[in-house]
Amino acid sequence: MRRRILGLWYSHFNQHRASDEHLLRLSLDSLKRAVQSAECDVEIRTCVWSTLGALNPFPENVTGIHHSSHVGITLQILRLLYEQRDAGKEFDLVTFHEHDVLYPEGYFDRF
Repeated sequence: MRRRILGLWYSHFNQHRASDEHLLRLSLDSLKRAVQSAECDVEIRTCVWSTLGALNPFPENVTGIHHSSHVGITLQILRLLYEQRDAGKEFDLVTFHEHDVLYPEGYFDRF
């Protein structure tokens, strides 16, 4: 049986600022390639402060809680975890993904 991984990507960046859009695009594109190259089953869910629209290739949740702090990040993560639990989904592993990180191909096969 293939391992099931839930990847949680979160951001407070604003796609309408050019520097933010560039970083968001790079991070999401690298994550998409990492998922496509994975030998395991990976589902990515995202939580953002404002919709990213076509920039985001993954299911997106918009949070109404805007705290640029560890508490804010924790609330975004918890929202995504609770939604997956309420949907009855189970995973072998949960990974956390920041908006300013690039993910290499094969990333999910390292766990």
